[in-house]
Amino acid sequence: MLLSNRILWGILVAVLISGIGEDAAFSQTLNITLDAKQPGRTFEGIGAVSAGASSRLLIDYPEPQRSQILDYLFKPNYGASLQHLKVEIGGGVNSTDGTEPTHMLTRGDMNFTRGYEWWLMQQAKLRNPNVMLDCLAWGAPGWIGGGNYYSQDMCDYIASFIDGAKTNYGLTINFTGTHNEASLSKTATAWMKQLRTTLNASGLQNVQLVAADEGGGTWNIVTNTGYGLLYDSVLSNDIARVGAHYPQSTSPAGAQNCGKILWSSEDGIGGSTWRAATNLAKIFNRNYINGRISGTEIWSPITSYYDNLAASDSGLMRANTPWSGNYQIAPAIWITAHTTQFAAPGWKYLEGGASTMLSGGGSLITLLSPNQTDYSVIVETSDASSPQTITFRLTNGLSTTSVNIWQSTQTNQFMNLGSLNPVNGVFTYTFLPGCVYTLSTTTGQAKGNAVPVAAAPFPLPFKDNFESYIPGTTPKYFSDQAGTFEIFSRADGQGQALRQILSQDGIRWTAEWQPYSLIGDASWTDYEVSEDVLIETNGGSAFIMGRVGSVPGFTNPLPDGYWLALNNAAFQWQLYASTNLIAWGAANASVQVWHNLRLAMHGSSLSCYIDQTLVTNIVDFSYASGMAGLGCGGWYGAEFDNFTLRQLHGGNIDLALSATASASSVWQNDPTYSAGMVNDGDPTTRWNTAYPTLPNGWLELDWPTPVTFNRTAYLQYSRRIFGYQIQHWNGSSWITDTNCGTMGAYATDILPTVTASKVRLVLTNMTSAPSLYEFSVYNDAVFQANQTQPVWLNEWMVNNTHTLIDPATGQYEPWFEIYNETVTNVNLAGYYLTTTVTNLHQFQIPSGYSLAPHGFLLVWADGLSSQNMGQDLHADFSLQSPSFLALLTDNGQMIDAVNIKPQGADVSSGSNPDGDPGILNLVSATPGNSNNQIWALPSACFLTNQVMVLNFISFPYTSNRIMTANSLQGSVWMPVATLFSDGLGNFTYANSNAVSKQQFYRAITP
Repeated sequence: MLLSNRILWGILVAVLISGIGEDAAFSQTLNITLDAKQPGRTFEGIGAVSAGASSRLLIDYPEPQRSQILDYLFKPNYGASLQHLKVEIGGGVNSTDGTEPTHMLTRGDMNFTRGYEWWLMQQAKLRNPNVMLDCLAWGAPGWIGGGNYYSQDMCDYIASFIDGAKTNYGLTINFTGTHNEASLSKTATAWMKQLRTTLNASGLQNVQLVAADEGGGTWNIVTNTGYGLLYDSVLSNDIARVGAHYPQSTSPAGAQNCGKILWSSEDGIGGSTWRAATNLAKIFNRNYINGRISGTEIWSPITSYYDNLAASDSGLMRANTPWSGNYQIAPAIWITAHTTQFAAPGWKYLEGGASTMLSGGGSLITLLSPNQTDYSVIVETSDASSPQTITFRLTNGLSTTSVNIWQSTQTNQFMNLGSLNPVNGVFTYTFLPGCVYTLSTTTGQAKGNAVPVAAAPFPLPFKDNFESYIPGTTPKYFSDQAGTFEIFSRADGQGQALRQILSQDGIRWTAEWQPYSLIGDASWTDYEVSEDVLIETNGGSAFIMGRVGSVPGFTNPLPDGYWLALNNAAFQWQLYASTNLIAWGAANASVQVWHNLRLAMHGSSLSCYIDQTLVTNIVDFSYASGMAGLGCGGWYGAEFDNFTLRQLHGGNIDLALSATASASSVWQNDPTYSAGMVNDGDPTTRWNTAYPTLPNGWLELDWPTPVTFNRTAYLQYSRRIFGYQIQHWNGSSWITDTNCGTMGAYATDILPTVTASKVRLVLTNMTSAPSLYEFSVYNDAVFQANQTQPVWLNEWMVNNTHTLIDPATGQYEPWFEIYNETVTNVNLAGYYLTTTVTNLHQFQIPSGYSLAPHGFLLVWADGLSSQNMGQDLHADFSLQSPSFLALLTDNGQMIDAVNIKPQGADVSSGSNPDGDPGILNLVSATPGNSNNQIWALPSACFLTNQVMVLNFISFPYTSNRIMTANSLQGSVWMPVATLFSDGLGNFTYANSNAVSKQQFYRAITP
């Protein structure tokens, strides 16, 4: 009788709601009974998948930030409180955003220190001993099964990974998958049974199989009549969990009724926006409501990979700038906490209407504690448009104590709103639209309070000589995209170097290019990369990379950028723009010999050096910005040392940065895909059109005053544009400047020089929903006319605390200096200085200021232009970091520009020697004077009684002579060595015949 009444009530509510107006229906109170005697399936937990090199940069974070991040992921009642961690069994192949190293390079190799997944599992267990550990292989080393994944070798490989985790780190892996998102067949399912047998024979009987991790939400492992577990009892006995990837919160009846626990063994994706977080809330609830899926794992726990790689921003939080220590706690962390902090694996879903879709939009699940009294209700109202009031009735032993209420909104997440007390086992609550709630009788939940440090750019200049690492490890900030690069001891005894160690291609999961590793920032424009390389193999090559703006990934593995190679097979140097060979020449490319490669990118000018000799200086517009990197031409040994990066004085100015962007449409009206993303200077954000995209959709840039330009450039996402026009506004109508076909990942168009206040890109042929990272506009005529520049921004200091007092204020103000490298006087009157691309005429230099030949002008950024009396110059702006500083002629032509990076107290940056295009941190500030100095660094170091080491900083890439004398009084200075300084000006002299008597040393640059 009681059951009949419940059914009648449910029918009555449905009839009432369907028979009245929408607003009135939403104002009705929905009644839900929470009945401890109506349990459903067992909750298996929420976890995350560290795979595809998604966690690569996390291990490089400094403390305490690294521990704070890990707390937000794994610490119970602090952040996401993840209950599962699945890691990739590295195979040395690209698995989305890079390669994860293998623990077995060869059949006889066993190295359980490679990679970072061991460390991550340890850290998860340290914070939550109850966290469940899973593993899964994406690909495998090439020696496995002679290239056949479904082999006994692969069974042994997985077993060795699991056993190695236990033996070396005390980690018990609870579950293993079989093969990530692979096509199923009888061969594959037969191998799964072989894997189960192998695990049992290896003493790993307690490790349970999850199968088959099929992509696209397919469930063939269950339903296929040729090999599915419904038709193979042995396979059914061997598989403990049925896992599908991205099932869209559905599963077929065959899966729901197969007698197996269902998982969404990869889902999400995460992401840092509120929209992404609410999508997760839907997944966590609806996976069970609609799919009877009781365990969910999200890819990925954290975005600890570079943003220009495939599938960017997948994590529950972000931490991909380890040099700064900054991280971002995304809303997804707290959406996850709404479940994980209130229920643990082993709890039960409640049925009888207690886990259901809401008629007004959204969903609700109820989880019951093993104590049969405590419960938690998780409600998401993502799709609701009006408040919904629900009355809950508690029966059959459920606790009637206070119910604690937690809420997340777009602006505030995981707020404790207090509690309410049921009356006679009944309570009512009104849920606002667009929110996530948890109502629970449990206590102890908390919102972590660690605060991230401020973000900071990658520290340039940068050098890594690889001496500070343990052999066999990966150096900081490098992200291998193909192959495996690790530290090893050089054969010549000269310390350590980086080496590509894979000798053959692997069993791939996705397409790969040749072995290479990336580092840095995708927004870098003008900089220089240099590296010592050694080719080990006849016919081999080694290269450095620059301006790698994007790596599409998956079926298109080619990085979009430049690479300068030394090729032993052709005995040539070769400069490529992606796959296009744009310059080449003869070169000494002998194997087993160290050579230096250097690529300087300054605007559209590319300068290539081989062993310090300039071999070409060409103009190319293919790529404007991107990361640096290194690599080799195949799966063989190649060595790299003294990797050096330094910023260069700015090339051309992207005029788009000072424009306002608008577009004909935006994807789902989501501001994260707005038109402004194309001119924000960040090549990882993008504008996306709505879908479907209407013909002649457009993207427009508007300037407050007309600008002159003759080139446009585009960085495209996913190559969806096959026809487009560039138009400018002539004051009354749009004029077409060029009509183009297919736009690649990066494209540029040279136009007739025009002056206009508007420019737009019109889409004439496209597929899907076109998307652009960047839309740039240049005036190359200005830049090329000033390639040989007479005046430089030579030195600057932002954080002046006690170096030099500003005479106008009596305070220590920021300053910079301008240098004239010519032999004639330069009149600066009418020239412009600016700290913003949105106002290139920010400050005009008054009359009375000129630069003598090789002279210097000191400029105070103190805002006191009224103090200009013809001596020091006072600009009416302040100098901040990071920021931009440029010098332009009286007609607006750019002469020089620099990006101001963060500086320590009383540290100056600039050119050494004066007028050099490279930017370095100077050992000593020289305001208003020459930077041309050699510094001896303190202090001398005696390695033994007979060896003394002296360190100097000179000019970059310069020959230096070391002289010695016994006295400063009339002694003859004797030459003892000639040494070459590196890209930062550093060089070291080691005297192996040092004696105890007094001796003096002098370093001289010719």
